[in-house]
Amino acid sequence: MRQLNWPILKWLCYNKYMLKETLREGFTLVELSLSMVFIGILSIAIVLIINNTVSAYRRGLMLSQVNTTGIGLVDSMRAAVQNSSVKTLTGSCATIYSSSTERTKCERDGAYRFVSVIKTGKVKINGGRKTITVPIYGAFCTGSYSYIWNSGYFESDDATFDEKNSKSWAKLKYLNTRGEVREINGSSEDSNRSFRLLKVEDNSRAVCIAATGQSRYAEPSGGISNVFDVTSIGYGMIQETPEDLLVADNSNNLAIYDLAVTAPAESPSGTNAFYSVSFILGTINGGINILAKGNTCATPTDYANENFNYCAINKFNFAVQVNGE
Repeated sequence: MRQLNWPILKWLCYNKYMLKETLREGFTLVELSLSMVFIGILSIAIVLIINNTVSAYRRGLMLSQVNTTGIGLVDSMRAAVQNSSVKTLTGSCATIYSSSTERTKCERDGAYRFVSVIKTGKVKINGGRKTITVPIYGAFCTGSYSYIWNSGYFESDDATFDEKNSKSWAKLKYLNTRGEVREINGSSEDSNRSFRLLKVEDNSRAVCIAATGQSRYAEPSGGISNVFDVTSIGYGMIQETPEDLLVADNSNNLAIYDLAVTAPAESPSGTNAFYSVSFILGTINGGINILAKGNTCATPTDYANENFNYCAINKFNFAVQVNGE
């Protein structure tokens, strides 16, 4: 039998005892509490950073969508003006008015009312008691295409006004190429919802002429009717399927809030005309109030949820020259 190596055995026994003593050691209650506080603070900081990053990303997407869509609308309107005719502008005055007085009024301001018409309404924003007057719908007639728009206030939950409650948003009534009467007053998603921006083929500016009237060159008493009835003026056929540029469904959160056109400036020779156009494009939520707050969304403190992250607004201005004669 081999003799045991007592020094090695004693060393093993000693280290086994020390190992047991070491395993008995642990965190104190104070150390555990401090560790939990640190982990909690770190978790909160991570959540805040992620939340701010997501919010900034959402805001960036909204701003990008507004800018991209706005540039596309500018290109569409610019091309429509460039492809129109200068002669059809003031020349329509003599065609429509037999009275020399009314014809002179029409020619004096370059038939401006055949280019742009706007309806205003008294709107309450964010449940406020004070009403403000803002544009709610209108039309821009270029001479090749006409654009009919309903403001974003019709879609916004933050705004209330009579036209919205009675569903008196802008509608289009026209004759198609087969002579059939057609009316457009909704989107493909819901026939009870208004369209936001409609582009229609209209070489004679029939949409704006119908809104202005044929008897007198003046805005109709009581303002512009919400039905742009082209059939009432006896001419002006429009294409079978007008184009909805801002479809009112879940894929699109944008709408026009104002579309203004200055009176076109014609050259003395009558061969050129210049248009200056501006429009405000924004999201349909976010407490947008273009008069009380400027071209911005409401402040974050005005929201009960995260709608501020989905709000964006921008104003687009452009000038364009008519190329046609």
